[in-house]
Amino acid sequence: MYVGIYNRKLDEKMRVALPKSIEHPKNLEIYLIPNTDEFGNSCIMGSNVDYITKMAENKSHKFPIVSSKVDRQNRILIPYYYREIIVNPSKTCTFMGFGDFFRLYESETGKKYLENISKRFQQL
Repeated sequence: MYVGIYNRKLDEKMRVALPKSIEHPKNLEIYLIPNTDEFGNSCIMGSNVDYITKMAENKSHKFPIVSSKVDRQNRILIPYYYREIIVNPSKTCTFMGFGDFFRLYESETGKKYLENISKRFQQL
C-alpha cells in the first residue's frame, strides 16, 4: 500500500528511492505509466500490473506501460522517455501515495497539486 507524501531525489542513473515505509520484495516489478491528475498536472503513475492495466484501458496513452524492478536499495529506474515529466535541474521529485497507486511529480508540480487539493477541501 502506498501512503504519504515524500520529497525524493533522483540519482545520476535516474533512479528514485521508494520511501522506506514502502518496502517491496526485491525484484518486484512496479508498472509505470504517464498520467494527468484531476487538475491537469503531468505525473508518472505507478502500481501493480492489474491496477495500471485498468487505468490504461480507461484512458488513451501514447506511451506504453513500462515495468521497473525494485532493486536492493528500494529504488526504481525512471524510463528514459518518462523522465521529462518529473526531471528538473535539481533532480528532485515528489512521491505521493494514494493507497493502491502512487504518483511521481516534478517537485514544483507536486506543490501545485497539494495547493489545489487544499483549496478544494477548504471549499467543502
